[in-house]
Amino acid sequence: MPAQIIITDNNIEAKETSREIELLPLSQKDFQKYIPGKRIAPCKLKLRIRCTQSTELLLVFRALRDQKIALLVELCAGVNLVLQTACSGNKNAAHYLVTAFKLEENSELVLKSANCWKTAKATDYYYFWLSNAKLILQSRSYIWQAEHTEHYYLYLDHSFAQLRFSEVCIAGKAKISAKYLLKDKVSLQANAKLAAFKANIRNYSLVLAEGKENRAFTSCEEILLGKAKILTVPALRSADPSNELHHEARIGKIKKEELQYLLARGYSPAAAARLLLLRAAKF
Repeated sequence: MPAQIIITDNNIEAKETSREIELLPLSQKDFQKYIPGKRIAPCKLKLRIRCTQSTELLLVFRALRDQKIALLVELCAGVNLVLQTACSGNKNAAHYLVTAFKLEENSELVLKSANCWKTAKATDYYYFWLSNAKLILQSRSYIWQAEHTEHYYLYLDHSFAQLRFSEVCIAGKAKISAKYLLKDKVSLQANAKLAAFKANIRNYSLVLAEGKENRAFTSCEEILLGKAKILTVPALRSADPSNELHHEARIGKIKKEELQYLLARGYSPAAAARLLLLRAAKF
């Protein structure tokens, strides 16, 4: 069993940690090395997680009323961490999470994130600092009538990063914004798969290659059904001709026959749409 930390609102409800994981208080000075101070000002729980040996960790966030959390996750040199996070919110709850990841040399982070928002308002900020390290990220979000905003900031140097976003929105609003700063010899793959029914999804992707010999590929696949609106805004900027930056976008619509088939089988329109979108958004 992996180590577990369950946080309800702004309190650690349960924890089962191992010798590989240290829980430490988080000072303003520690956090400001990696995150602008204004982001953590409203946070009521501030926690520092330090991984000294390779391990697995499960983090659960449950927003019942008002959740405002700041996290700093540090991986020592040569450490591999598999981190699974799960976030959910009650009706009319508010969730606010700021997380910074600092990866030392030859470390690897596999981050698997699953979010389920029905009517809550959720805002997440993620900051990644990599130097001679590796990041694998897979984020899945299911949004009903909620409002969900995700911001990703990646600072990469001689590193590899692979990101996959899967966003399913039924009747709410979703926004993903990702900014990638590439120093030297970085390999980046970022893919977004967005699916919407009566919803509004916005996806912003900015790649800045400041150094040399960087490779970046971003893509966005949009699945539309009903009155969905999806906006994709990519931007690729390079300071050196040795950089190779590419972007692809695809738009698809679910066939009416598929929807009509499920309706004929007794599904309600909302249930049929949800089933089709969940299937379409799988990687």
